[in-house]
Amino acid sequence: MLTYDQFVFEYKPVTNVYGVAARKEYRKTNYGRDMFFKLMPGNYVLYDVGGVCMCLGSVQFQVKAGQITDLGMIISDIVDRDGAVSPYEELEEVTKNHGIYRTGFAYTASAIRPYTPDMDFPAELATFARSGAEYRAKGKMVMYFSTMLDRLTAMPGVLSYRGDKVVDERTGQVLD
Repeated sequence: MLTYDQFVFEYKPVTNVYGVAARKEYRKTNYGRDMFFKLMPGNYVLYDVGGVCMCLGSVQFQVKAGQITDLGMIISDIVDRDGAVSPYEELEEVTKNHGIYRTGFAYTASAIRPYTPDMDFPAELATFARSGAEYRAKGKMVMYFSTMLDRLTAMPGVLSYRGDKVVDERTGQVLD
């Protein structure tokens, strides 16, 4: 029988795809799960969070050899909850209008709280070189793997939107 760990998915037009499974956590914390992955150096895109494709706008980052690239905190919360606003400030704008988005199923919104040096980190890994991901805006992408479609919540100084257009905040350019 083929197990999850043995399964390899290869789709020729897409490279550097790495599936993150919550069951592969390093440790559980009071704020969520810490996960660490050994990746080949290169450029990566945050493409999917919890089965929701960030195809309408996301971020990309580079992984360098020989160090930990800390993505910070990837936050996801349910949008369609009766009378509830997300406790995460990054998602307040999206979830405060939850009544508009009545979907009948657990639709989530996602954001990134970028790395800061004071973020919790396992003491046993403190000897490794570590730096925060340098995020760059990523324009719209084709939806290959997900079940729902959305966009990453705006990140000040990195990613914003003008209607349905993705904006690279570093350059002011609208991305295709």
